[in-house]
Amino acid sequence: MVNYKGKNFKDFIRDGSIKLKLLIGKHLMAPLQKKINSVRYNHLAPTDKTIYINIDDIYGWCPGSLKGLSYQGQVLSGDWDLNIIPKNERLKTFSKYIGIYERYIEQKEWIETTLFQHYKSLLKKNRQVLGRNSIKEIEAYYEENIDSLFTAIKTIGILPAGNGDPGIDPLYVHIGRNGEFFYTVEGNHRLSMAIVLNIEKIPVQVWKRHKLWQEKREKILGDRLIPKNLKKYLNHPDIISELNSSDNVLYTKKLAEEIA
Repeated sequence: MVNYKGKNFKDFIRDGSIKLKLLIGKHLMAPLQKKINSVRYNHLAPTDKTIYINIDDIYGWCPGSLKGLSYQGQVLSGDWDLNIIPKNERLKTFSKYIGIYERYIEQKEWIETTLFQHYKSLLKKNRQVLGRNSIKEIEAYYEENIDSLFTAIKTIGILPAGNGDPGIDPLYVHIGRNGEFFYTVEGNHRLSMAIVLNIEKIPVQVWKRHKLWQEKREKILGDRLIPKNLKKYLNHPDIISELNSSDNVLYTKKLAEEIA
């Protein structure tokens, strides 16, 4: 049994031995976890920071919702990053990607696509799609909004969130224990379009990082002597973006020399 006598609150947080979830309601966990992480880690990335990644570096799809106790910028331990569906396998059955491919490569009408067959099945179960109750309403929405979105992405690429337009939501990814990128349940129309259009780089924001990856970030961004086994990560988008924004010019220069 751990002896906590004489320890202050930060000590309890750092060693992670107290199961706080048992002591407070779940609705308090997200803000509390944020506070805990701010004490535990010195190099947390800004939650709304945009990084650019190669679309080919997205390894696969991470099942699960972004709702509930999950929050942007979360650092999470466990095996969640091992329960991954590889990208190529996921795309074979992913109705949004298939529908976009059929629409823009095979030139089908929306109503003829696999995606709309899926939507029809949802409507038959009395489930709304995009807040709509009929296939005609959904088709009108797609012709007005999704077609224009595809044209815009084809012309200027995917814009980062914000970019002067509050209507642009982020594309979210998770980062696994070894820096792998996994896409999420958000922004899948745009991601599918980017794949169809062979767009090389896309702007994303990180929803959650594996605890082991955050620990690697801490060592790389915090230690003056970077362990040899971590130098391979110096060009990782989640690392290099921090180096480029560092206020420590000498340290950044030193790291640039390490990369070279």
